[in-house]
Amino acid sequence: MKKLVLIIALLLSACSSPSQAMTNKELLENFSDDERFGYITGTIEALAFVAKVNKRQEAATCLTNWFFGEGDGMTEIVNRIHDLPDKAPQATIYVLARKKCGKF
Repeated sequence: MKKLVLIIALLLSACSSPSQAMTNKELLENFSDDERFGYITGTIEALAFVAKVNKRQEAATCLTNWFFGEGDGMTEIVNRIHDLPDKAPQATIYVLARKKCGKF
C-alpha cells in the first residue's frame, strides 16, 4: 500500500527535482485552459485514488464531490494558484484538498 502511494507521489512530481519543479505561474502561463483543466483534474483523480486505496472512502467521496459534483473545487484551486505563483501546483492542490477532505 505504501509503495503505491510512493509511486503516485513520484508520478505527481513528474520526476523533477524541487529546484526544477513547475510553479503555479508556469502552469497559468504555459498551459491552455484545457491543458490546465486536465492537469488539475488528473491530480484530483490521483488523490481520490490514493484515498480509496488507503480505505478512506469518505475522503475519496469528498474529493470527487468537491471537484466534480456540487462543490467548487476547480474555482478554489485556480484562485489559490493565482495567489501563490511561486509554489508548486501539486502542493497547492494537495493542501487545498487536504483542508477540504481530510487525510487521504
